[in-house]
Amino acid sequence: MSAATPQAAPLPLWRDGLDSLRRGLHWLDGANPFFMLGGFVVAEWAVTLGVALTVRHNGWLYYQGGDELWHYVTAWVITQGHLPHTSVGYAWAIVLMPFALFGGGNLVSPLPFIVLLNVLVLMPVALLAAYGIGQRIGGRLFGYWCSALWILVPLFGIWYTDAGYHQRFTELLVPQSLGLTAMSDFPSLVASIVAAYFTVRAIQDDDTWDSLYAGLFAAVAIGIKPSNAPLLVGIGLALLWTRRARSIAYFVAGIAPGIVALAIWKARGEGNLPVLRSGAPGAHAAPVLAGFHLHQYIHPSWHFFTMELHDIDQHFWSVRVLEWAAIAGFIGLLRRSRPIGLLFGGWFFSMLAIKWTSPDHGTIADSDLLRQSIPTIPAALLLIAGILLLFPGLPQRLPRADRRPWGTHRIRVGVAAALVTLFAVVPAALSALPRLSDSDTISYYTQTGASLSAPFAVDSSWHTSASASHGAVRLSWHRLHPLGGTMDYVLLRAPASQPVVCDVTGGGAQCRLNAQVAGAIHGTTFVDHPPAGKWTYRISGSASWINQPDAGNIFVAGTPATVTVR
Repeated sequence: MSAATPQAAPLPLWRDGLDSLRRGLHWLDGANPFFMLGGFVVAEWAVTLGVALTVRHNGWLYYQGGDELWHYVTAWVITQGHLPHTSVGYAWAIVLMPFALFGGGNLVSPLPFIVLLNVLVLMPVALLAAYGIGQRIGGRLFGYWCSALWILVPLFGIWYTDAGYHQRFTELLVPQSLGLTAMSDFPSLVASIVAAYFTVRAIQDDDTWDSLYAGLFAAVAIGIKPSNAPLLVGIGLALLWTRRARSIAYFVAGIAPGIVALAIWKARGEGNLPVLRSGAPGAHAAPVLAGFHLHQYIHPSWHFFTMELHDIDQHFWSVRVLEWAAIAGFIGLLRRSRPIGLLFGGWFFSMLAIKWTSPDHGTIADSDLLRQSIPTIPAALLLIAGILLLFPGLPQRLPRADRRPWGTHRIRVGVAAALVTLFAVVPAALSALPRLSDSDTISYYTQTGASLSAPFAVDSSWHTSASASHGAVRLSWHRLHPLGGTMDYVLLRAPASQPVVCDVTGGGAQCRLNAQVAGAIHGTTFVDHPPAGKWTYRISGSASWINQPDAGNIFVAGTPATVTVR
């Protein structure tokens, strides 16, 4: 009889799985990045659509914090030929100007187009920048890892909250982080991650164009929201570590036009530079440089910081896991590249030091602190991605990035010129417009206690019909039909002797209606019973994500109607 043929022992199950994983990773590494990234973009759009259909909303209107009105009304007032009080940065207002020009003073009208700009244009840009940073750190596979995290982290955040905070997180924060609002947080995020991408390129290649573009996009981020300054901490630490004077010089050259434009914008619109003690024209350089008072923005409180961490622990699964992830990811990035670790670690931790230690930036309980942290999501995501680099030997085995310039010389020059024109020359030129005065009746505020509401525009074609009889005032108006959602109506009543009070501080006037809310309704008729006297009524259109008349901001107001009640 012949001897039996020996049989090979089967591989252990874990070895078989490991081999399959290696083959899969090898296939991914060799796949066409164009198709892979296209799939990631479609996946993110699908996630966004799922959130958009699931979260409570009113048409295209999701929860917004009110800041969107500051930017939009600023844009609308500029289209009317005036410079308003420039309480906000210029960059997002400039982007919104075409929408305000064709959509009018009511933000709800062009809101669908603003959301589509965010989702269809800015969202893919941010995703591609996340991939680009990852690819620069550790090759295609690490770039895909960063892209996957970019899509999954918001969903992970929903799962990570407890039952009591789940609704607040999903309805108040997730739509804003996905660009489903007209708030400035999402475009800030996009500008910041693009600036970070070019900073990574500048760190690795010492290319002057990359340094210049890092400065240009950092200026856009600061121009949208000056509170994005922590980004500059990370970029500054990274460039200083490399000790490349040429890269630093070109970064400064890129950011300088936008910063100068912001200074002109603030000086003209507010009457002074907020960061200085005195914005008086003609001040000498030495007093100006000595006049920085950053303490008005930074009020560090260790007690407040620990209380917010306690609230994170109360409303999320574990604060310790988040703390570990941030520190571990920072160490992982440092293992791969010191300057890249300093870029994202410096950006993220300086944001915590500035915003999370000061009560002026909101709290976890009201969710405003998390909202104001949205522009720092790219830094947090890269720290999470860096955890993978803690595996022994992995940072050394990852491929190095190819040093390839992007675009032709003509394209690089053209894009840089366009950015400087749009976000430096244009705002500086618009700052020369006549300031909004107390005699202009195109935008107002209301006041509750010591705080002003967000501004709202005046629609001169929207009139209120008012008649008084037997101590009652009957009011009626026509219904508004904006594309973005259903409007409700708030009746404002003020003494006819002083319906408007204006504050002029050297910049654009801030005029507030000296009014009380007489009623908030869905309909188009209302009967009021005021005391005897002469009264001025003004109808205003409000809208909220939950479609309740008393829950939303005022977006637009009509012309006044005055009646006498006997």
